[in-house]
Amino acid sequence: MVPLWPRPRPGVQGAATVAARAGAFVYAAFYTGLDAVVGIAAGPAVEHAAAGANAGPLKRPLYEVGESLGQVSAPTP
Repeated sequence: MVPLWPRPRPGVQGAATVAARAGAFVYAAFYTGLDAVVGIAAGPAVEHAAAGANAGPLKRPLYEVGESLGQVSAPTP
């Protein structure tokens, strides 16, 4: 964000700055959501599962949500 910090200038350069800020915001929000769902929620869900229980049904929905969030925040080739 530091290169984008100054107030946007009028014209194409300002529009590019605003678009870059919006992209940075979307990336930060969705990637943080991915980390929270997969890293924070899935770990305790599996950890607190009954001993010997299959963890797949517990973590699969969380990983699917994390994957969806990651797809939004990932750059497309």
